[in-house]
Parts: sequence; structure tokens; C-alpha cells
Amino acid sequence: MKSPARPRAHTSLRGRGPLIAVVAVIAILVAACGGTGTSPTPSPLALEGTTWTATLIDDAPPVAGAEPTIRFEGGQAAGTTGCNLYGGAYQVGGDGAFKIDSMLMTEMACDGPRGQQESVVIEILTKADHIEVANGQLKISGPAGSITFTEVRTLEG
Repeated sequence: MKSPARPRAHTSLRGRGPLIAVVAVIAILVAACGGTGTSPTPSPLALEGTTWTATLIDDAPPVAGAEPTIRFEGGQAAGTTGCNLYGGAYQVGGDGAFKIDSMLMTEMACDGPRGQQESVVIEILTKADHIEVANGQLKISGPAGSITFTEVRTLEG
């Protein structure tokens, strides 16, 4: 037995052109507001395998020829203060929270400007609580100050 045929609902777009145009414009504007999709808060995976050189320490340039570095590899942050080597496990939170745990350091004597720079760098890194990447720069900051780094790109081939 056949079921009775249902009458088809008829939908017409006639007269709805302006409404469709407005909806399309709103959709385009909402998509445009989404930005580039890059976040100033890096994920731990985005940091893995990257190396950075300091360009500013509390808004002042580092000692020439003794620029601090930081490298993120295998869950560890390691680098140089411009004199001694340091390293420790790092953590990054989704809101830009940042911490280096159990930092270890070599103990070469650092005199003059390099020694002063080292003291500031270690103070900033051990008290750092925020990290962000924007405009090709990495900034680590906290109550002791901030360090701005530029990524070191290596040629592979």
C-alpha cells in the first residue's frame, strides 16, 4: 500500500535577495575579524626546536658579543647568559603562563658587564611568569623584568 503523497513545501527566495546579501556581508566581516590565526601565546610544540638570541634586556641592548640565548628542546629550555650556560624544564600555559623549573647553571667567573648582565638575565628567567611571540620576537617577562629575543634561523641543506 502506497502512502499518500505529501505536498511539497515551496520555498521561494524571491524578495529575500537583500536579506541574503546582508547575511553574506556579516559572515565575511566575522571571518575577517578572526585575524591571521596566530596567537601571541606560543604552544609548547611551537617552541620545540627553536633557538632565540636576546636583542633587549629590560629595553636595553645586551653586551655586544655576549648576547644571551635560549633554546627549547625536549621540554627543556637551555642557553647562555652571555657567560655561563643554564638550563631547566619549562612549562607554557594556554594563557601565556611560563615557568622554568629547577634551573641549573655552569659557574664560570663573569666579571664586568657580562657578570652584571648574567645576574639580570638569571633573575628575569627564574622569576618569569609570561611568554609571548609576536612580530617574529619572543618575549619572556615577569616581576623581575623582560627579555626580548629574535629567532635564530638555520639553513638546512
